[in-house]
Amino acid sequence: MSNSDLLTIEETTLAASQGWGVHHIYELEAQKWVIRILPSTVAQSIVNLARQGNPLATKALRLVMHGPEGKK
Repeated sequence: MSNSDLLTIEETTLAASQGWGVHHIYELEAQKWVIRILPSTVAQSIVNLARQGNPLATKALRLVMHGPEGKK
């Protein structure tokens, strides 16, 4: 599983410059792969950016909530 199916190279670079990223994480308790924004300490900042209309933050939250296929 690759993070390249989540964000473009440009989006990944921008997120990294802001100190965060979108990653596939395996949850042992649930025994499944999930998508998370890391580090988790920036989660509220990403939510705030999305509320302000930041397209990268909005995309990151959409990936966490619905996955790369955009499932609802």
